[in-house]
Amino acid sequence: MLSTTAADPPIQVLLVDDEPRLRTFLKEELEAESYQVSTAADAAGAWDQLDHPSPPDLLVLDWNLPDGSGPELCQRMRDAGITLPVLMLTGHDDVTDRVHALDAGVDDYLVKPFSVEELLARLRALQRRRWEAEPVEPDQLLQLAGLELNLTAGCASLDGEPLPLLQKEFELLQALMRADQQACGQADLLAVVWGLAEFDGDALLEVYAESLQGKLRTRQGALQIEPCGAGAWRLVQRGLAP
Repeated sequence: MLSTTAADPPIQVLLVDDEPRLRTFLKEELEAESYQVSTAADAAGAWDQLDHPSPPDLLVLDWNLPDGSGPELCQRMRDAGITLPVLMLTGHDDVTDRVHALDAGVDDYLVKPFSVEELLARLRALQRRRWEAEPVEPDQLLQLAGLELNLTAGCASLDGEPLPLLQKEFELLQALMRADQQACGQADLLAVVWGLAEFDGDALLEVYAESLQGKLRTRQGALQIEPCGAGAWRLVQRGLAP
């Protein structure tokens, strides 16, 4: 059961799913773990509770909704500056679908059918990551060759020019640059960038490495994202080809 004290308010969860029986079942299971649960059957009902002075702490969100999709709602949240953690429930298991959801701002992804125990474990992990997050120091920069990441502003530049990146591309580069050209294990990258504990990430990382690779050729030397065995990756500076 969720650990709370008398002084701690219950964790507020918004559960969004258009299937009444599943919605009722999950609500009862979460409440049995001391979560305080509100529900919505569609994106409009969910938005009414999200765009509120006292939004929930966590969002459990189904992919398919009568008036839109879960990723669309999540993207709308992120565009509006709503940062609460999102756990997506879905039957979509293709890598492209997972990448789409994660790029929309989903923090974790649970494929149906799933066990209640796994759902609860993932919610606990989302809580811990939110509570343990530390503020970034002002003007904190990471630099390699002509690539610069401004962690405070959340932007990147290449040879002094703005470098457009997806959010997860930015976070993946941050993890690789912090490793200082050393290998980063697959499990570490998935946990840091996507918040995923147990996930076959080979294809996901390959998709992002390929997307990033074409953006990272600098006048000071080519930056190469390369696999280095056992699912690990690293970012290294190579000389430009003649």
